[in-house]
Amino acid sequence: TDSVGCRDVVDHGESGLLVPPRDSAALADAIARILADAPLRAEMGRRSRLKAESEFDERRIARQVLAELYRIA
Repeated sequence: TDSVGCRDVVDHGESGLLVPPRDSAALADAIARILADAPLRAEMGRRSRLKAESEFDERRIARQVLAELYRIA
């Protein structure tokens, strides 16, 4: 859904599809779009993987947390 947290992980139309919260019709449309388009599914999957590896790598997150902790201290 297009909400806090999900927006951080998904780039709409690039690495997934965001739909408004509690909008079952939009969710159904997004699911149908993904199911009907195998190349789109594959490309979004590839982009999702790249985003996860580059932005959410555990070493990167650990460095950010440590930097924030030492900045506060």
